[in-house]
Amino acid sequence: MNATRGPQRTSVATGGLPARRDLAQQAARVACPVHGGLWCPARRRRESPGPRATPFVARERGNSARSSAGRPDGMSRRPKERSMEYEQMIATVRQRAGLGENEAVRSVQAVLSVLGERLAGQEADHLAAQLPERLNGSVTRNPEGRRWDVGEFLKNVGDREQVANADQVRQHAQAVLRTVAEALDDDERHDLLAQLPGGITDLFGVPTPRG
Repeated sequence: MNATRGPQRTSVATGGLPARRDLAQQAARVACPVHGGLWCPARRRRESPGPRATPFVARERGNSARSSAGRPDGMSRRPKERSMEYEQMIATVRQRAGLGENEAVRSVQAVLSVLGERLAGQEADHLAAQLPERLNGSVTRNPEGRRWDVGEFLKNVGDREQVANADQVRQHAQAVLRTVAEALDDDERHDLLAQLPGGITDLFGVPTPRG
């Protein structure tokens, strides 16, 4: 009798640990109704504490000061990094139009001034953002946009360039606008040409955008 009562007193003194172990062993022997055995992988996964999951916090859209395109003012595109330097642009125009350096600079400034005035909305800002920084002031901003056709466009270029010969003015405008087209990315070139009539877009020497 003393031998059998000793373990029971030990169980009470130690907080009932042997009793809880016995209950766990009995529960483990219950057959799983799904897997049909004493050992159940689903039960093992449930009994395993596993790592604590980190709660997912969704970031609400529209709370940032920038738009989805990355622009702080709601513009549709973020300007790309300028791909053409000022000296390179002037040198390219000089070669294409056969001009000296001062004449090439004057032609570039005149064409950009007329082109910017022809563009409506913020397109002139988008254009200037992708040209060499020294030419930023040459691009006229006119949100209303002039409704010039190619004849009026070239006449204004000649007046600002101070060149009277119409053929020379066209040659200079083509040299500048083809160089401008090469300095723009595809999106900006497409949007710029979409605002211009066919006669002016022909001066750029690139395919006219569709749609």
